[in-house]
Amino acid sequence: MNVLETILLLPKPNGRSRASRLSDLRTERSAHESKLETLQNAASEIESRIADLQEEISGLKIRRETTDENRRGLDTTISNIETGRTRIQDEIIAARATAEGLQNKLDHCRAALQNGDEKVRQHQQAVASVEKELAVLERGQAEKESRLEVLRQLNEEGEGLGGGSQAVLKGLHDQSRIKPALAGALVANLDVEKNFIPAIEAALGRNLQAIVLKDAQLAPEIIAALKEKKLGQAALVIPQLGNGTIKERAKRAPEKSLGWAIDKVKALEPLASLVAQLLHNVAIFEHLEDALIAKREHAEIAAATLDGELISTEGIVFGGSRETSRRSA
Repeated sequence: MNVLETILLLPKPNGRSRASRLSDLRTERSAHESKLETLQNAASEIESRIADLQEEISGLKIRRETTDENRRGLDTTISNIETGRTRIQDEIIAARATAEGLQNKLDHCRAALQNGDEKVRQHQQAVASVEKELAVLERGQAEKESRLEVLRQLNEEGEGLGGGSQAVLKGLHDQSRIKPALAGALVANLDVEKNFIPAIEAALGRNLQAIVLKDAQLAPEIIAALKEKKLGQAALVIPQLGNGTIKERAKRAPEKSLGWAIDKVKALEPLASLVAQLLHNVAIFEHLEDALIAKREHAEIAAATLDGELISTEGIVFGGSRETSRRSA
């Protein structure tokens, strides 16, 4: 027994021995060591999760770099989607910056684990929130890249358009003159929420086939070429010819509607005023029955449904299946 232990064994004035106090201190130290080990294990798990997230972010960067490399090889003639592509790329860069900020938050959470059990619980909740935000960013980035590819195909190949519109997009008889004068298909200049696409398609009708023409002087030549070679019909949008006047609509959408169609569409200038005119007073409904009721009460509106049905301003109902089955003879 050393001197310190001998001193600690001496009875204290209150009757409690120093040995008892030493035992308590040892017990308390053991509890702290156990608690510290628990915190260290939790911190190790967080570090492992951070490594996984960093690997996922690295994978996203590699995929994005591959996409950029493929896109650089595209034909320079798809200039009509450059503005939309730039906007999407800016959003992706912003998403990456946000992801880096979230990574910093994760690092901060890991360092703060040493402050106690309560802070550990709070930071674990923060980590879960960050993981959800990262998942949303990843989904958003995938949707934007998918949208960009659809726009490329639509403007370069005219996929989904009529024969006449496709022929115009391909440059007709003089690609070197015609294609630079085009700003792409009208539908390629629109950004629509996915679940509202059938309703907007129904509301715009044949206007979706229109090709935006930057040089109005080429319109007669294009129409003549379509006639001469019997390539079909095409609609040409010449923004300079529009009056730019937007009719005033009712401030409040009809009851049971999902809102005005124009509020579900984003259009690039200078086509915004044209799209606003085409979708003037068109309300969107979930069901045709609700649209019919609203049309009876508001004769001045047109109504489109999420299934692609349309009640025109004149009261004509368009609907049915876009595909027809073949009956055997």
